[in-house]
Amino acid sequence: MTRPGRPPDDGGCWQSVTSTPASSRTSVEAPPGTTDTASVADRPGRCPDLTLPWDQVPPERRTIGDSTSRLEDHNGVLGVALAQWAARDDTKAQPAIRQAANTAIDAIDSMLGELHQLRSRLVGEIRVSDDLAAARADELLARLREEPP
Repeated sequence: MTRPGRPPDDGGCWQSVTSTPASSRTSVEAPPGTTDTASVADRPGRCPDLTLPWDQVPPERRTIGDSTSRLEDHNGVLGVALAQWAARDDTKAQPAIRQAANTAIDAIDSMLGELHQLRSRLVGEIRVSDDLAAARADELLARLREEPP
């Protein structure tokens, strides 16, 4: 599957929400009184799986996806470093394992920085979008007020 923020090599669709097949998604416990499980994407407040043709994403908006790619990179480093740390043997000195802990902290710090930048940009884009929507609504209301009943 395609990583968010990067165009597919074959000109196909941009995977904007998930890059894992449905069969490998994490399942969550169903609410009490039910026996079903749901994928993480099915939980309330989550986006559904969505594919979007890459050519429909304006070039100036593609850069926001770069943040998700960088987050994936940091997350990969974090996963390896945490696995090394979890497998440590506290009965002997293991400087490489201690360095892995530092690497995990660095990856977390980098991810937090990326998330902060992504949030800041997204909030700005949402405000612009909301202002444009309000202007369209005002224009429609003004036209309705001008028309005779």
